[in-house]
Amino acid sequence: MGDITGTLLAGIALGTFAGIASRPAGRPPRLVLLLGGFFVLTVGGLGLRGATALLGDDVVSGFGDLRDFLVQMASVAISLAIGLLATERLPSTTRRAHPSAPPTVPWSPGSPGSPG
Repeated sequence: MGDITGTLLAGIALGTFAGIASRPAGRPPRLVLLLGGFFVLTVGGLGLRGATALLGDDVVSGFGDLRDFLVQMASVAISLAIGLLATERLPSTTRRAHPSAPPTVPWSPGSPGSPG
């Protein structure tokens, strides 16, 4: 299917999986689930290869690699956004914060830790 289409489909699948897998209580947030796959999908090697070619006076190859790098990075960003937006929903009222998170207390004037 090609580099761009494959990256686009993989990013959509990753974003969708992260959105679904983060729903149950006690699961990590979507961003944490997304990070590992994001680093796999990024194409930093193309950017590095393009910069190296430019520094080595291979202008045609260098600009070609940098063009491919920019197109694939845009593809990764768009596809992840599509996958995440496809699984977006209103916050659940039954989902609880992570057990290690401090309890949330509504602020009121004169309470300990309040300004003034």
